[in-house]
Amino acid sequence: MRKEDPTIKIVAVGNTPLSDDPDDAGAKWNEIVLSQAGDHFDYLSWHIYQPDQTAWQEEPDIEKLHHIICAAPLDVEEIIQRVDRQIGKYAKKKPILQALDEWNLWPTPPEDAKSMHGLVYTMRDALYCAGMLYVFHRQCNSLEMTNLAQLVNVLPLIVTTPEMAYPTAMYFPFLMYTKMKTIALSVQVESLTFNSLPMGMNVKAHTDVPYLDITATTDGTHKLVIGLVNRHPYSKMNVRIQTS
Repeated sequence: MRKEDPTIKIVAVGNTPLSDDPDDAGAKWNEIVLSQAGDHFDYLSWHIYQPDQTAWQEEPDIEKLHHIICAAPLDVEEIIQRVDRQIGKYAKKKPILQALDEWNLWPTPPEDAKSMHGLVYTMRDALYCAGMLYVFHRQCNSLEMTNLAQLVNVLPLIVTTPEMAYPTAMYFPFLMYTKMKTIALSVQVESLTFNSLPMGMNVKAHTDVPYLDITATTDGTHKLVIGLVNRHPYSKMNVRIQTS
């Protein structure tokens, strides 16, 4: 393919290392792909749906589930950092970036769902979506591509019927953050925190998670676009922003 078009970018199928255990299946897969074929591709892809289906038998109460879902993007951030370390260790001859080319939130489908893909997303899930976008900003030096799966009717941003189409709660973070600029800035946050429980195989327990999440972008001029997420299920938040 490169003989026909030397400008093409090649994506290799990676896996999702869920821990730092050297016997982790995802880590071992990536090690082989990177060490054996790292000279021949540009992106290493991996997928994640949170929580995985093993969690569907778990039934935390609504407040505990809120905190679990809002903290779950932190697991994705750890995976991005873990894959980045693998790339640095096993693929030293050429730069390789990450492509998270399938991701979405997939909690337990409601009892009346026509299929396991038929979810009703809530404001809680919109907070998860925003949290994921913030993770992508923070890890943009290693992560170059992310693709939410799917768009319409299946784990949807948009639901369609023969008569109409309407957005779900997950749609609105994408709409709001079209205002973001092309340069992600380093940010620090201080706020009250919460703890969360594990759920399934790919959502861990977390401690001291800030209720406030923040991202900031610029276009390289004096224009600054800031995004704020209040993860608290009930309380409003007064926020003070300092720039330097």
